[in-house]
Amino acid sequence: MTPAASVRRTIPAAIRRILCFVRAYGLYLWFALLPVLVTVIVLRRRDELNQIAAAMRQANPGWLLAGALVELAILLAIALTYRGILRRLGHRLSCQTLLAAHLQRTAIGAISPVSGPATVYVFLRHLGRRGVATDDGLLTVALRSIAGQVAFVVVLVGAIAATGSVYALPGLAVLATIALGAVAVSRWRLGSAIVGAGWTARLPHWAQARTEKFLLRARRHRLTPRDLVLPLACAVSARLGTSAILFASLHALSVPASIDVVATAFCASMLAHIATPVFQIAGVVETATAVALAHAGVPADAAVGAMLLWRLLEHWLPVLLGLILQVGWMVSKGSETVALPTPLPRAPHPLPAPAAAAAPQPAAYVRREHHEER
Repeated sequence: MTPAASVRRTIPAAIRRILCFVRAYGLYLWFALLPVLVTVIVLRRRDELNQIAAAMRQANPGWLLAGALVELAILLAIALTYRGILRRLGHRLSCQTLLAAHLQRTAIGAISPVSGPATVYVFLRHLGRRGVATDDGLLTVALRSIAGQVAFVVVLVGAIAATGSVYALPGLAVLATIALGAVAVSRWRLGSAIVGAGWTARLPHWAQARTEKFLLRARRHRLTPRDLVLPLACAVSARLGTSAILFASLHALSVPASIDVVATAFCASMLAHIATPVFQIAGVVETATAVALAHAGVPADAAVGAMLLWRLLEHWLPVLLGLILQVGWMVSKGSETVALPTPLPRAPHPLPAPAAAAAPQPAAYVRREHHEER
């Protein structure tokens, strides 16, 4: 029995039936569900979208175009992050493929009520169609998340330092401690100490096999913290690009924005991002950004408008691109389904025994023709 078959036998029967149903009818269900989810999110965000449209009418198109180009560069940096990790795992995928996977993941996360699991599932399915194993896909998502969190800390400390805050020195001390810890464990290999820890025995039987297989695969790739250097550099570049979009949004409304003003607002948005999972309040990041801009001396109307333009370029533009790619993929899959040849009808009565014996044998016929040609 193969390892994949043994893992399938450990999954509960109810989950297997659900997975079989999703595999059989998932495309048709998604055809019906996607318009509903998009309509719901548009209705829920109708006021925000109207405010964004009003801010766009007052904005300088040149600065908006500059912000959109920065966002495209950010998306390219994210694709390069995935590409660097996957190459380390032995998979060579193009930036275009990974960018499409990330955009569709972003779009599904924006419209799905369970954004986390849904985005991971969409990303893994996209990689799976390119020959990437599920365990390698999960490992890629995990490593990219680690690089993103480290980049978050680096940029946050840099933003605090740029504001001239008294917390800059403690933040730099924390960052230096993290760097020294990374150097100290540079010889440590992912999964080498985890697999033998025995904590997987406390997991359910069907999850234990999957978890141990994932950790063994990570150990087999001989991953070290040094493998995160390139993904970390790309993640830091993407974070800095986000602050550049805020700079362009302010100038689009003819607001002179210095580095410390942008750093103050960006620092407030990042701190609010940390508090969002705790308080579960929608719009807390946007509100914190607008309040920080107003506190830094930006007029209230301009602060709200710049925040809305920033939201448009940093959030809604990738979502729109992802939805376009998702619809294109659905149309192509639907065309493939329609273009499948219909099976030939079965004969109403089986051939009689003499006729069946007299029927030509295709395999022998092909072999004889091939021998005559030779």
